[in-house]
Amino acid sequence: MRSRILFGVLNLLIPCALIAGNLIPREELFKKSPCISIKISPDARRLAYVGADREGTMNLYITPGPSLEGAQQVTDFKEPGIKGFYWLPSGKNIILLKDVNGTGQFRLYSVDLDSRATRDLTAEYKEINAKVFRVSSVDDKAIIGINNRNPMFHDLYLLDLANGSLSPIYQNTQFINFVFDEALGLAVKVRMNPDGSLSLLDIKDSTIFNISAEDAFHTECLRFNDREKALYILDNRGCNTTQLKRISLSEIHKEVVLGQDQRSDIVDVCFEDNKPIAYSTYFTHREWHALNTAVKSDIDYLTTKVGLNFEILDQSSDGRSWILKNSVPDQGVAFWLYNRSGKLLSLLYSAQNMGNLAKMYPLVIRSSDGLDLVSYLTLPKEMDQGGRPKNPLPLIVVPHGGPFKDRDTYQYSPYHQWLANRGYAVLSVNFRLSSGFGKEFVNAGNGQWGKKAHQDVLDAIQWCIDANIADKDKIAVFGASYGGYEALASLTFSPDLFACAVSICGPSNLKTVLDGVPFYWEFPDSPLADKMKYFTKNAFIKSMGGNPDKEDEIPYLQDCSPLNYVDRIQKPLLLVHGANDPIVAGRESDQIFEKMKEKRLPVTYLSFPDEGHGITKFDNMMCYLAHTEWLLATFLGGSYEPISREKIESSSAIIRSHNMSLESLCNSLP
Repeated sequence: MRSRILFGVLNLLIPCALIAGNLIPREELFKKSPCISIKISPDARRLAYVGADREGTMNLYITPGPSLEGAQQVTDFKEPGIKGFYWLPSGKNIILLKDVNGTGQFRLYSVDLDSRATRDLTAEYKEINAKVFRVSSVDDKAIIGINNRNPMFHDLYLLDLANGSLSPIYQNTQFINFVFDEALGLAVKVRMNPDGSLSLLDIKDSTIFNISAEDAFHTECLRFNDREKALYILDNRGCNTTQLKRISLSEIHKEVVLGQDQRSDIVDVCFEDNKPIAYSTYFTHREWHALNTAVKSDIDYLTTKVGLNFEILDQSSDGRSWILKNSVPDQGVAFWLYNRSGKLLSLLYSAQNMGNLAKMYPLVIRSSDGLDLVSYLTLPKEMDQGGRPKNPLPLIVVPHGGPFKDRDTYQYSPYHQWLANRGYAVLSVNFRLSSGFGKEFVNAGNGQWGKKAHQDVLDAIQWCIDANIADKDKIAVFGASYGGYEALASLTFSPDLFACAVSICGPSNLKTVLDGVPFYWEFPDSPLADKMKYFTKNAFIKSMGGNPDKEDEIPYLQDCSPLNYVDRIQKPLLLVHGANDPIVAGRESDQIFEKMKEKRLPVTYLSFPDEGHGITKFDNMMCYLAHTEWLLATFLGGSYEPISREKIESSSAIIRSHNMSLESLCNSLP
């Protein structure tokens, strides 16, 4: 689809910075990786991985041995969206979940590795969100959830690939999650109550225990061990940061705490033989904690080889082989195969090091009311003097999304590298509302959208100004989802501080956002992660500080909504939104664009009809990143890599602009 460019009143704006040399091309930094996740076959003889094909679309590959050499592509999807994949025990089949145009509708596919046949197992359903609850460890069966009957609740189906059947086994009317034993037997049911609390029930519907709405926020069922008759959970009851617990279901109320960190929540747990053997926590960096001496030896060895920042993505059925992922800010992402028996570490894939990557510096910045804000700073490589620049630089703040169930971490970020390479200091701030630092830190942000949570960002900016890192006259915000809200809040609630902003899928009116939030929904924790994170309407109501269905609480939501303060905007805004966004509807950007247009304020709006919550297709990404780069160069003075009109028109973008010229962007090539 060719872009449609509609111009309003145009003011000719020429970027302040000339095209600079030594730029890492956008296409290099954001190109689709040949490998983004790897899983090992049950017998540890082969690997399956998801990576970009020649056209840049994510597909599934299978290797003939325990390395990526000789891999063969076994799916031929033409659109992105693989969300998760799973080996089945025979090693002859893989099942995967795939999104449709960013709608959040996940379809379930099977891939026969002998015939290379790919089959949509959910083809008979029009609009569904399928999920994989548990894969058998002995035969090619799995428990699948399908929400075709009621979007809020997944009915349970038994998938049997021996005969290709998908058979209903449980009609669900009230449960948001289930835990199964190793034989695929139902062990625990999790019900969310109207007040946001959780009730855990056994198969006879007897209550195991209840979890308050506050404690339910980060409490998570992990595994059920049927031999021990024990449930392993991350528990937030009666404590600030989560605890790894073993709860016996045969001995009532017998709970054993296996691990906890007072500064951060537990972020990952590694299991072997259905028992936890290690867990990691994360304050400024990841830290691994072994639960037995053998695993401690493994972690000590791996730390000396790859550092502590690794994740254990997958392991063989006998637990002897691990797939590791390691992300280092100035080195990129690497995947490793680790043989525990011989302590053999083999590099499977390493992203090409572009040779000019910048370091990232962890910071702990004190907020104005005394909270520790874990933040991450990246500086242009040629300006970096041990975490301080030679001179104050233009600063780009990159707030994360969520805001809860999310946080910023110490890892390779193409966005940090891109902006630093263009001459900016780049800062990510874990403001209150961010998860990972205990429930007190999250709860400190309740009702503080655009208020204390925004002040945390301002405090971090002021710290950078005082440290001679940031030029106080050249500050911008670039964010998506909640980060997009923060971009809008920055221009409306602190208009004198910011030079411009970019809001991607950002909420502009908290009431209209909440009007569209369902009772409950969930998404993968990260790309291709087996772990899911859930969101509830009650959690968002508590976080935003008002119920859209209660007349007396609506004024507070409106008070925190940037849409109602458009007349305060003084600086240019770039809006980016996917028309299929199932989380923050496109109207959130539509309505602020129309208001800015009415008031003759400088704004450009890129709407993508084939995208959802975030821009994922490569041509579309290049289009919106080029617009972002042009805007920042124009108003902050960084470097700019030009893009041709042809490149822009290869995207699906519908581009509308008012009082902000695109001519210098589209005609910047000779």
